[in-house]
Order: sequence, then structure tokens, then C-alpha cells
Amino acid sequence: MTISKNSKLSVLSSLLPKSNFINKWIVSAVLFFISVYTAHSQVDSLYIRPFKQNFSLKTYFVQNYTSITQDFNVDDYQDFEYRTNRPLSIGLGVTWNNSSLSGSYGFPFMRDRERGRTRTLAFQYHYYGRKIVLDFVLQKHKGMYKQHDDEDIPFEITPDAKVTQYGVSGFYVFNGNRFSYKSAFDLSELQLRSVGSFILGGGVYKNKIEAGNDIVVTDKKGRVDSISSVQKNIQIGVNLGYAYTWIIKRKYFISCSMTVGANVGTESINKVGKHKPDLYPSFNPRVAMGYHGDEWSISTSFFDNQIYTFYSENMNRGISTMSFQFTIVKRLGRQPKILDRVPQIPNWRRDF
Repeated sequence: MTISKNSKLSVLSSLLPKSNFINKWIVSAVLFFISVYTAHSQVDSLYIRPFKQNFSLKTYFVQNYTSITQDFNVDDYQDFEYRTNRPLSIGLGVTWNNSSLSGSYGFPFMRDRERGRTRTLAFQYHYYGRKIVLDFVLQKHKGMYKQHDDEDIPFEITPDAKVTQYGVSGFYVFNGNRFSYKSAFDLSELQLRSVGSFILGGGVYKNKIEAGNDIVVTDKKGRVDSISSVQKNIQIGVNLGYAYTWIIKRKYFISCSMTVGANVGTESINKVGKHKPDLYPSFNPRVAMGYHGDEWSISTSFFDNQIYTFYSENMNRGISTMSFQFTIVKRLGRQPKILDRVPQIPNWRRDF
């Protein structure tokens, strides 16, 4: 029996509150994600191919950075950053069928002891699906060092500097049946031909920065901007971008992705509708390059998520979350029988 689209709408509408406006938006959103989910299997085999092996092991080295950037557009002010001092992390992972499990740990002796200590509680998760890409972040850092753009100014250890950020962002890959994020960033399938895709999405973030003293800037026209030593806001916005992967001699690849967004924000939910919201830009580049062989894959990748918490003609402040990663994957053939009984896990990763 075939259920028509109208029938699906009727069933969903009957379960929702009696509000035509709300119903239309909820039903449309549900049908959109249903169509995204069903599009998972619609892959153009001329562009994307799975590996013959369904079981693999990987090791990776990742360096994570979080910084509070402070830039000025007026004279007599020096740009600077507050940076975390986190050690290089070493990780191991296993992949079977469409599931993967991995984790990494940063050994304290691998950090730069001269730049102080950062106490960190952080969780990052990147999901690369066929049509949907999601980025989750939860990070709390205390203890940073202050670095000026002028290298002649020595860095300063700031043990009381703090940054906290909770957020989720994602986007829809319009050409996901031909363009594969999984090939470049998960190393879990093979991109056969060079191809690109437009991407469209959005995100929501809660930010809090406690660093230094209040900053007050006055430009030549007498306009005054100020940033409090304790700054917090909530943002929601949309982003648009493009991604492209170049395939070189069938086995080598370079993949670049960039989104540019606009967020609206306020200090707290209680102030929504009472004050004019602020507008902030956002940027999210990611790059990967590497090699896919029959049994081995090697890649290096870069990720950055730049969220501004203050933006004006005189100055701006933002939170930048970056990671550099080097990954080696060895494919071993069929998975061990014990994994046949393990339920599917959607690419779970934990970094410490």
C-alpha cells in the first residue's frame, strides 16, 4: 500500500495543536527531514563508492585551539588574543559498517609549560551524513595566555581568563548524492570524481567570556564602543556556503568547504523582544587533503569555527575554535563477528 504525501500531512496534522500556522511549519519540517533521511541511499555510483572492507582501524593526532580574538579598527590600539594552552592529543578509533567509535587523550607533558595551564572540559562532535552535516560543541576553559599581534610584546599568562561555549550548527548538502564529506573528513568512502555542492544551514550558540578589564574605544568621530570584562550572549543564525573536492590521479584529494553566516543575538532569553538584537557575522572553513588506497587512507585536515560576540566599526571580539588533525586508517576486511551484535553507532567520538 502506498501512502501519499497528502495522507502523511493529514496524519501529522491530526497529532498537532489546532493552529494552521504552526501545523504547516512543523509538518513541513518533518517532511523535510524525512526526505533527507530517505535520500541517504540515493548515491551516484559514478561519483561515490564504498570501500570493499567494512572494518577498519585508525590512529590520529589532533591539536585543538580555542582563542578569544580582539581586533581594533582605530589607532593606538594593539590587536591581541587570549589562547588556550592544550596538549597534542593522540587518538584511536574503529569503524564497522556505518558505525564508528573513537577517542583521544591529551597528555599533560605534551603542552608548552611556559604558557601556563588551561583547565578544560570540552566535547566536540562532527557528524558527516549524506545530506546533513552537524557540529556540536561544549567547551569550558579556564587559564589562558595573552598574545599580541606585535611579536615584540611578550605573552602574558592569564590564569583567571575563562571562555564557555555551548552550540550546535549544521547545514544541508544540496549535491550530497555526488559530493561526499565522509570521503574527505571521515575517510569512510571513496570520492571518484571532482565535484562540489552548495550548502545551507544555521546554528545556535550560548557564549560567555571572562577576560581582562573593560575595553572602551572612542574613534575620531567621537563614537564610543565598550566591551565588559564579563561578556555573554545567545545567538541564532543562518549560513550559506560552498564545498568542493578535487580528485587528483584517482587516489589523491583536496577538499575545501566554507560557510559565511549572519547571527542575531542578545544577552539573555529574557531580553528577547525588549531590546534591539545585535547582528554578528560567522565563518566556518574546513579543509582536508590526503590519499585513499585500497587498504590505507592518510589525511591531514583543518577546522575552524569563528563566532563573533561583539562587532562594530571600531572593534570586534570573537571565539575561534580550531583543530588540526593527521589521520591514518587501515582497512582490514570483514568486521569481527562480535560486532554483528553491536547496534549501529552514529560515528561517536570523544576527545579529552
